[in-house]
Amino acid sequence: MAGMVALWNEWEIRVLVLSSLALQVFLLFSAVIRKRNVSAVLGLLLWLAYLLADSIAIYALGYLSQTRVPRGVDVRSFRNTHRIQAFWAPFLLLHLGGQDTITAFSIEDNELWKRHLLSLLSQVALAMYVFAKSRPGADILAPAVFMFLSGILKYGERTWALKCASMDNLRSGMVTTPDPGPNYAKFMEEYRFTREAGLQAEIVIEPERRGGGVTAAAIAEESVPYTTIITDARRFFVTFKRLFVNLILSFQDRTRSQATFLRLTPEQAYKIIEIELSLMYDTLHSKAAVIHTWYGRLFRCVTLLSTSAACLLFNLLDKDRYESHDTRVDIFITNLLFGGALCLEVYAIGMMLISYWTYAALQGCNCRTLSHLLFKSIKYFRPESRPKWSNLMAQHNLISYCLHDRATLLTKVITMVGLKGHWDSWMHIQHIDVLPELKTLVFRELKDKAVSIVDNAESYRKFSNHRGQWALQCKGYYKELGWSVEVEFDESILLWHIATDLCFYYDIDGSDGDAKLTEYVGISRAVSNYMLFLLVARPFMLTAGIGQIRFGDTCAEAKIFFEREMALPDERAAAAMVLEVNAEIAPRDVKGDRSKSVLFDACRLAKSLLELQPGKRWRLIRVVWVEILCYAASKCRSNFHAKQLSNGGELLTVVCCCQFFSLSQTPDADPGRDTFTCGTLFMCLNLRGLFKKKPEEVGKSRRQSQEQDQDQAAAVDAETEQEPQYVPAPAPIRAASFEKLERSPPYSGSNIAFDLLVEPELGEDRGARQVLAYCPSPCFDLPAGLMMRAGERCDAPGTAGFVLDGCPTKGALKKVASCLPPDVAGGDGEARPPHLVRFLSTSGSTAPANGGLP
Repeated sequence: MAGMVALWNEWEIRVLVLSSLALQVFLLFSAVIRKRNVSAVLGLLLWLAYLLADSIAIYALGYLSQTRVPRGVDVRSFRNTHRIQAFWAPFLLLHLGGQDTITAFSIEDNELWKRHLLSLLSQVALAMYVFAKSRPGADILAPAVFMFLSGILKYGERTWALKCASMDNLRSGMVTTPDPGPNYAKFMEEYRFTREAGLQAEIVIEPERRGGGVTAAAIAEESVPYTTIITDARRFFVTFKRLFVNLILSFQDRTRSQATFLRLTPEQAYKIIEIELSLMYDTLHSKAAVIHTWYGRLFRCVTLLSTSAACLLFNLLDKDRYESHDTRVDIFITNLLFGGALCLEVYAIGMMLISYWTYAALQGCNCRTLSHLLFKSIKYFRPESRPKWSNLMAQHNLISYCLHDRATLLTKVITMVGLKGHWDSWMHIQHIDVLPELKTLVFRELKDKAVSIVDNAESYRKFSNHRGQWALQCKGYYKELGWSVEVEFDESILLWHIATDLCFYYDIDGSDGDAKLTEYVGISRAVSNYMLFLLVARPFMLTAGIGQIRFGDTCAEAKIFFEREMALPDERAAAAMVLEVNAEIAPRDVKGDRSKSVLFDACRLAKSLLELQPGKRWRLIRVVWVEILCYAASKCRSNFHAKQLSNGGELLTVVCCCQFFSLSQTPDADPGRDTFTCGTLFMCLNLRGLFKKKPEEVGKSRRQSQEQDQDQAAAVDAETEQEPQYVPAPAPIRAASFEKLERSPPYSGSNIAFDLLVEPELGEDRGARQVLAYCPSPCFDLPAGLMMRAGERCDAPGTAGFVLDGCPTKGALKKVASCLPPDVAGGDGEARPPHLVRFLSTSGSTAPANGGLP
């Protein structure tokens, strides 16, 4: 036993150093495939290696600092041996610097960059102390200096990469430079001097010229080469990063991304998204944000040259003075460390050269020859056909789970220790390849909605906020089935998941001969099982709710129901048993609200769906699930999308990226256009008819309206204590005039005159424009239409009120506002906060210059 302890004491530091090197090799190669793999085993091994790598290196440095001469050992021989071992200290710094392929195991590690900075300072100081304590000779000092340079650069590189990948740093890096705008005080001073001099002055604002939006006629799918796909992916990466730091697109970015993205085929669009996800993973979890900069490339060259110089100088040492056996072993280990460091460095440089980052940089510098050669290498090592993420979607099925999840002694023990969720994931969740038909369907659906948004912005509001309602309305089944999508989101997922399964097993023999119907069924079931997986295993990626509680109650009721049989049925028989239950009365009316189970509510939904023809039924189920999937993707928080990149990626993230590029979610208001918030002007809901004004009455009506508004404001001030009234702000120039026929409470009746520029040169018929607008707050039913002809002034019709103003060119509208003033109750009695009312579209012979955007 004593011999074993002595042997371990002799070899302990050697084992630690070699283990540290082995862990670095494992991390370098395993982290490369991490973003394309969903294996829990690989994730566990990588997690252990990531944690052990730092712990072992730090422990080894501490061990070297406490080395003493053992009793009975020759002091000279021991010092020679310890000098070699102390020379390992800079190698341990090199290992603490980590590999290019992994700096952070999870995105939370990036937020700890300050801790790593403190560790950098302390470990560098400790390594220098260890080396100085060994009393190194002049012969070993020179290679040690070079290795310390490499180790410090590598460790600093890792710390800087963690800082660059932190969310605060990413977000601050994308905030634009503050823009104070024109010098208002100076401008108004000049304006006042001009007026005082008796000169005529008029304020004219020239709107910034911008490209038009994407129109349906302008979108045509084009086949582009893979080189263009890589270049476009890198070009849009700065825009793409906004998705993961919860920032919205500017107007320019929105137009640019739509113009490029919507002209691609579905396959090319998803390739760009895959490359974007790969680049984002590199930014968050590797040193890509550092090494693909000029100083990063410089540091990489310095590190390689410094390590090579240290290796050369070390092998030129006089080895005769290190004659002992132990010293020769340590020299061999040192050469092994040099070889490992150089091989890892060369491999990392090679990976850096054949990356998308380098290719895009060469393309940007017009280095066509080098970029062409590099592209050949990229196609060989990173084939175009190989997905850049896992390309898998998890599948979880409620009926199958209830039939196979049996209460055994093992499951009881697992439940007691709190690992039931991990056990269920291991036993009951499978992964399948993402169906190409599903990806194409999502892309086509989003592309159609992107075109509709240009023509009618209300469609985006409906599409982004609906989770099945729009699909049911379009298909004409909202009256019968709308209740199933008006409940809480998690309840809706469970209802449609169970109903989809019941319909599937009912039609299991009827869709074999119809290829199209088989495709519809496959897409529906795949999305259904995937959404249940998100509800159970990734609830943080969905909107807040009680999904897991509802899932547990539903499973409990299903297990009791299925256990009535002597032998447990299979999935098909279980579905038939559920459909046989009489569900005429709503389960909630019978059971009350104590249990959140939706098993037999889903049975009622399935029976309603079974009344349809199979083709109509599965087309409806398919589009409802696509809408649910898109809704979940748009509502998932950005940090959760980023978190899943290290686990092979999620289909939900891919769909969200597709929405981000095609629809450019919630773009900020265009600063080149004037918009009002609701409440800026006094509006009326009960407007009477459609009236016309003669052009000569326009000036008179404006003067009268201004005097009446002033009188009204005075009257309202006098009665504020008795009845609070809303006092309108002065109307902007050429917006609208108020003609109060009599004093009355808000929204009881007024006429609002509009002044709208169209194109008189086109004639009365062709110069007409039909105006559509909507308010995102449900103040009243919209859209409402106005037909304006050249030279006419019209009052607002029907049940809506707007303020419209003409754009200087082509009759395009640029101002829309209306609705309720702040804190005034709407039709449902609820007070509305100020909000924007946006212009939707115009129709006519000539498209508006602004593309119909607000």
